[in-house]
Amino acid sequence: MDIKQLSVAACAVLALAGCSNTDEEEVKYKGESLFQPMPLPEGSWERFTHIYPDAKRVTWGRVGKKDVLEVVTFPKQKRGDLEKYRAFHDQKLEQACNSFSSKLFDTVVRNGYTEMLWQTSCLDSESEVARFSFHLSVSGNDAFYVLSRKWVEAPTEASKNAWLDYFSEVYVCDDRLPQSPCED
Repeated sequence: MDIKQLSVAACAVLALAGCSNTDEEEVKYKGESLFQPMPLPEGSWERFTHIYPDAKRVTWGRVGKKDVLEVVTFPKQKRGDLEKYRAFHDQKLEQACNSFSSKLFDTVVRNGYTEMLWQTSCLDSESEVARFSFHLSVSGNDAFYVLSRKWVEAPTEASKNAWLDYFSEVYVCDDRLPQSPCED
């Protein structure tokens, strides 16, 4: 491929990228959907999407930091058991920690879906780094959803509160069910 063909190909890719959906565009929900308000708290974030056979993982990385927000959708796990998932998750994390704690904040029904919010803290066995996370899991009719906000350094109270406020605005909706409406 010569330089002219390469330039034409690059322009075509840029033109198509300009047509892609952005956070600013209106989103229309079809069927069951996880609603996440944008923008995310605390500055700029980059989005990375990974598709696996049994899950879709969207990882938001905070620009200039190692902090992340992971959003995992398990489409084959309908009406998932929140307590069982938390126990599995915490057990797996605890195995990698010198010191581990998990605290349940609440289990509630919101917009017709059961959700659980909890926090974990871990002193990593290998790096001796303290890790702190908030987790929100939601049991949907079509999928199981998990959001995890992970800090690599101890978060401030302001940061924790910003993310607790954010998680309080995340919900699952379904435009097919009148009892679980999606925002317009």
